[in-house]
Amino acid sequence: MDSRHGIGDPLVTVIVPVYNVAPYLEECIGSILRQTFRDYELLLIDDGSTDQSGLICRRAAESDRRIRYYYKENGGLSRARNYGLDRTRGEYITFIDSDDYVMETYLQTLLDLCLTWSAPLSCVDFLMPRQIKGKGGRPGKRDCMTPVEALRRCLVRDGFGLSACGKMYHRSLTRFLHFPPGRRYEDLLTIPWLFEKCDRVASARDRLYYYRRRQGSITCRKLDQEDFCQPGILLDLLAYVDEYAPEIHDAAVCRLLVELFHNIIYRLVFDKRYPLLAGQLIQICRCFLKASWTNPYLTRGKKLQIKLFCRNPALYKRLYSDYLKYKKMSNFTHRQLEK
Repeated sequence: MDSRHGIGDPLVTVIVPVYNVAPYLEECIGSILRQTFRDYELLLIDDGSTDQSGLICRRAAESDRRIRYYYKENGGLSRARNYGLDRTRGEYITFIDSDDYVMETYLQTLLDLCLTWSAPLSCVDFLMPRQIKGKGGRPGKRDCMTPVEALRRCLVRDGFGLSACGKMYHRSLTRFLHFPPGRRYEDLLTIPWLFEKCDRVASARDRLYYYRRRQGSITCRKLDQEDFCQPGILLDLLAYVDEYAPEIHDAAVCRLLVELFHNIIYRLVFDKRYPLLAGQLIQICRCFLKASWTNPYLTRGKKLQIKLFCRNPALYKRLYSDYLKYKKMSNFTHRQLEK
């Protein structure tokens, strides 16, 4: 691995794009400042926030010399990340989203993985905040793998996923690490192709990154036209996998179908455009319907959902709506019993 790390430069750069996340930002910054590893710089990239996020960033930068604050006009997550990449001084780089937070050993673990195996890329696992209760931060199995095996595990979320976060990159990879401006699902358009540039990838099954799904975030808002570009992105990803590593074809198909359901179909059920748009998605799902039954990465429940959605979308909509109502009622009852 080549290095441009200069004397006096921090070993690690943490890039945090910021946009209107004032309720969560202090928790995010605080979790970074509590890291056991100290030789880092923190770049806070304010992407034109209109709430108190900018003020929180400026105060943080004034209180700790490792923090650098930048303001830019709003241009989206990709441009904010690229802006940070152009200003890094560290030999290793990691991304943390401003509404998420990390365990205190996050940086040290990722760096140790890179150094132990001379790996240009390292990964750790993540948790949703509602899952925390005693599960986070526990040391997990550490290993080093081929880039193909790492890509397979990312595709099926085996210990880590395809998010740009929860990973550390040697700066030699930054010439390949460019997020497409103006595009949603920027990680799907960037990270899968990065593994091919590595000779090895290191990972730990430590759950050190806490991902928050908040109202208004990309995966929680109403569907728009950009969401319906995702199937094309996933099909491109499948085509790339079939060319680069056809032995993990099933893993790529699994990712395609799971992403379609979790990011589009589940939300589309409550959209008045469901009858029209479901038909377009059914055409994609039907291409993989037969093969899905022997796909080792898909659960039986997911296989049944795919089959039902393809055969009878109206019944699927009704059953899924009823399931969510039942789940909501069960959660309410459970909370009442806990009081």
